[in-house]
Amino acid sequence: MKTNMLNPKAKQAAPQNVQPEGPEANVELDGVIEAPEEEQSVLDVLRENFGDEVPSAAMIEGWKVMHGAVYTYMPTRDEFFLFRPLKRQEHRNAQREINQVAERSGGDPQVVSDLWNERVVGSCVLYPDNMMSTQMLNNSPAGLLTTLFNLIMEKSHFIAPEIALQSCARL
Repeated sequence: MKTNMLNPKAKQAAPQNVQPEGPEANVELDGVIEAPEEEQSVLDVLRENFGDEVPSAAMIEGWKVMHGAVYTYMPTRDEFFLFRPLKRQEHRNAQREINQVAERSGGDPQVVSDLWNERVVGSCVLYPDNMMSTQMLNNSPAGLLTTLFNLIMEKSHFIAPEIALQSCARL
């Protein structure tokens, strides 16, 4: 079976006239030899690249139970982040807090935006746990916090209406 590149769990059936001779056999499809593919989990890839730095499978499973989903972002070969979606109540609480700060700061849009990004990323990044430390913030690339914020918001279902419409169908 051939793995779909966009969805590795979706399998495409091989043509019926091809009969592989066991699980290790190479399959010839239209003159192309394909070795059987082994599915490698994202966790396996992280462990392969980062070794003991990766939180344990038990810890990640605990986060999944607690938060519903855990995602990874690997901006470079040298670093990765694990994060979770923002929950509705957290969103409401953060909005309330940020509105109060906005009133005190005169509504400076940059202060509000920075605080919003920091609040969401600080709440939702599970690894590294020092993500919001002054050293990490001061030494990270300028766009990292904004990128993590955008990823978290997308996985929390804050998506453009055009994208949402593509996922909507009349029954």
